[in-house]
Amino acid sequence: MLSLSKNNRLRHKLIRACTSRSRHSLWICITLTAVCFITRYLSRHPQSMVSPIDYHQHSRQSRYQSQKTFYPKNQTHELTVAQAAQARDTARRLMPYTPDMHSWHKSQQQELNRLLACRQSNSCNPMDQNLILLGTVHFSRVLDGIFSKNAAFPAGEAIWADAFLWALNQLEYPYLVVDGVDHNETNVRLGEIHSLLAPNVKMVIGDYLSIPQCFNNKACAKSDENVNGIPHHKLFVFDGFGQDVGHPLGRKWHLTFYPQEEKNFTYLGLTIEHYCHKFGVVPPKERSNKVYILGKDRGYLHKPSPTLYPESMWAAITNATGVEFTMGTKQKHLPGIEARSTEPKDQLIDGIVDIGTLSRDKFIYELQHHKAIIGLGWPVQPSTPLEALCVGTPYINPVWLGRRSQPDRSKWHTQHPYLARFDPPYVYNVQDHRPEDVQTAIEELLKNPLEESFIPDDMKKEAYLNRVKQLVQLNWLQAAQSSPPPPL
Repeated sequence: MLSLSKNNRLRHKLIRACTSRSRHSLWICITLTAVCFITRYLSRHPQSMVSPIDYHQHSRQSRYQSQKTFYPKNQTHELTVAQAAQARDTARRLMPYTPDMHSWHKSQQQELNRLLACRQSNSCNPMDQNLILLGTVHFSRVLDGIFSKNAAFPAGEAIWADAFLWALNQLEYPYLVVDGVDHNETNVRLGEIHSLLAPNVKMVIGDYLSIPQCFNNKACAKSDENVNGIPHHKLFVFDGFGQDVGHPLGRKWHLTFYPQEEKNFTYLGLTIEHYCHKFGVVPPKERSNKVYILGKDRGYLHKPSPTLYPESMWAAITNATGVEFTMGTKQKHLPGIEARSTEPKDQLIDGIVDIGTLSRDKFIYELQHHKAIIGLGWPVQPSTPLEALCVGTPYINPVWLGRRSQPDRSKWHTQHPYLARFDPPYVYNVQDHRPEDVQTAIEELLKNPLEESFIPDDMKKEAYLNRVKQLVQLNWLQAAQSSPPPPL
C-alpha cells in the first residue's frame, strides 16, 4: 500500500507540473506520466509479463531450464575446478570443433560437456536418463544442411533422420550426434562416450554398415574383451529398407521406414508433416501441365537398371495428352540424347526435360506445381511420394507383379508397397511395360485432380511422436532377456 500511495502522489505532482509548463514540453510530461502508470501497473502485477507462448515449448534449450534433478538435493554437489576442466577437455576430444565446422559441432560439444558435468555432480535432470547416441552419417548430413544443397543422390535416409531429430526435440529427449572420419572412428567415440555416460544412455543408433562393424570393434560393443562396451540391447540399426545385418538379438533391433511385420522389424516410420505443410497445396488450375519423374540419375532410364517402360512411352503420352515430363538429374550439364559423346547411361530420352538436381525446398516447389509424379521402379519405397501427397500431388506407382492376379496388395511387387494400398485420387497403381496404363492414369488424374493434402494416418505427426516415445521408453534389456535367440 505504501508503494501505491507513493506512486499516486508522484503521478499527481507530474500532472500539475504538466499543466503549469509551456506547450512545447507537453510531450515530455506525457511520457513521464506514462512511465508512472507503467510502474504502478508492474507493482500490482509482479508476475512475468512474458506469455508462455513466447517460448518454444519443444526447443533443445527448454529442457536445460528445469530446476529438477534426478538426484535428491542432499546428494548433489558442485564440481571442482579439476572436474570441470576434465569434463570440458573430454568433450573437446570426443566432439572436436574448429571454426571451419558447422556450428552444430560446437553445440553438441557443449551438450556432452553438460552431460559429463551433471553426471559428476549428480545434477542431471530426469530427461537425461533417456540419452540417445546417434552414430550414423544421416544425422550429421541433416545438421550439415543437406536440404539446402542440390541433392545429387537419394536423400530418403536424411529425410528419415530429420524426422527423428524433430521428434527427439519435440519430446525433449537429449541426444548426441557422434561422427568421425569413418565408421571405425565413430564407433570408437561411441564406445568411449557410452562408457562415460552408461547409466544415462538408452539407445545407440547406427546404420546397416556401422552397427556390424561396432560388434566387431573391441572398443565399441560389449564383449569378453571389453566388459564396459555398449551392451547389445542398446545397439539399433537405423535402416529404412530393412536390410538384415544379423543383429545378435534379432530383427526387433532394426528400425525401418515402413511396416514389415512379417519380417519382425521394428516399425519406426517417419513423418514429413512438420516440414511439408509450410508449402501448402497449389490449386490444379495453377499447376503446369507436367508430370515429374522420380529419379536423380539418368541411368534409371536405361539398362542394366530394371527399366519398366518403353523409351517411346514418354513422347507418345505427351502427344496424346499434352502432358510433358520433367526429371531432375545430376547429369543435367551433359548433352541430351542427340549427343554421341554422351555415355548411353547418361543420355536423356526423347520427351523428357531435365531440370537438374534441386535443394529440398525448391524440389517441393516443383512437386507443388506438377500434376503428378511417377516412379521408375527404383529406388524402392522412396520418401518423395509422401512429400508429393502432402502438397496435394498424386503418385503413379509402378507394379511389376501381382496387380492383376493378386487381390492382396501386400503381396504385390511394386516400387512402393506401403502406398500400393491406396487408390485414386491419391495413388494410381499401374502395370509395368504397359504405356496404356500410365496414359489412362494421367487422363484420369487430369479429369479428377487431387485438391487437398493427404498424409496417411500413421505418418501424421502425433502418430509418429507416439512411436518414438514408445521406442525410447521400452525396456530393451527386458525385451532382450525375454526374446528367443534369432535363428542361425
